Amino acid sequence: MSEPPAQASAKSASTTPFSLEPGLREYYSSQAELMLAQYENINRLLGPTHDWTHPGDFCEILLRDFLRRFLPPSWSVDKGFFYGRSSVEVEDTHCPEIDVLIHDSQQFRPLFRMGDFVIVQPQAVRGMIQIKRTLTKTQVRKGIANAVNAKQHLLNVLWSTSTMGWGYPAWGLPPHVFTAVVGFADKVGDDPAFYHECLLNSYKRCLVYDRPETQATSMYVLPSFIGSLTSHFLFLDGPCNFRNQTYHRYDSIHGCDNICIQAFLYKFFQVFLQAAHEMPPFALPGDMKPLGSFPILQFEVPSIDAAGNLSLLRNDGWAATYRKTSTTGARQPHLVLTDTGELQPTGLLHSDHTPQELFVGKEGTIEQYEMAK
Repeated sequence: MSEPPAQASAKSASTTPFSLEPGLREYYSSQAELMLAQYENINRLLGPTHDWTHPGDFCEILLRDFLRRFLPPSWSVDKGFFYGRSSVEVEDTHCPEIDVLIHDSQQFRPLFRMGDFVIVQPQAVRGMIQIKRTLTKTQVRKGIANAVNAKQHLLNVLWSTSTMGWGYPAWGLPPHVFTAVVGFADKVGDDPAFYHECLLNSYKRCLVYDRPETQATSMYVLPSFIGSLTSHFLFLDGPCNFRNQTYHRYDSIHGCDNICIQAFLYKFFQVFLQAAHEMPPFALPGDMKPLGSFPILQFEVPSIDAAGNLSLLRNDGWAATYRKTSTTGARQPHLVLTDTGELQPTGLLHSDHTPQELFVGKEGTIEQYEMAK
């Protein structure tokens, strides 16, 4: 005997997979809204003021409490410094004070602790975050400078105190450390040119710390995440890139959900965990699209002179001249000659940003150029 239609329909409905993603997305969004609600409570209770020291401290407390709920129990979240002095910008000094200092307290106990304030061993550092009540252009510059200086200082200390470089001789790479600048309110908004300028200047300042015969770190020390819970954020493409990092720009609010704090947490885990199954579950919207992207290093429009020499000029001041040597076969081009006669850079030029050879797509062929000595 066949089942009654109503029962058959109910059975069919019960076998339809239930998606947890909307609820997970709303859950992360509620955590961001909870922090913002507490932040607004401080504003309501204080009223108009020019002294934002204590509200700023409270913003730090809110983010530290949030991270303690989501990070592994072997990692502690405090405020303070890591131990060690180094020469940064020609001054022997300790590291900048770190608003949110994430450190491995299972393998490395803090050298000093008083409440939430710590001084930890440099090998214990896993994350350094600068918190700003409101992202203004002045505060963004300070936040990025502090985050970059802290990471550069950490690399300098690890290098000087270890007979094995950074302590990872098998890979010859610096340790994985997450850095970010996070604000609650925002007065900058979506201003890619401003953020690009700040990050490019930080990169150029750190070129002096690149060590010969090992991996350059001037690009690596840039923050992985910058943004506010209420407006926009910058999201580093991939865990890191030592050669030329690209940032994607997003709105912090997607539909009815605040996605900023989830993206921030996802980026933190991405720095440390390569496999998706090692991460907590995330549910960033499938239709989440960036407002735009920019690589740190960019080239001006290339030119070819009357003698056929091709010139490249990069936005950090690097320049080179190339001479044509041959016509080659199937190679991915760095540049393509457009119908208007302009040389258009391809994605290869953003990754191979100091090419010894250039390949130019021209009229169905690939021309090879070599750097002039």
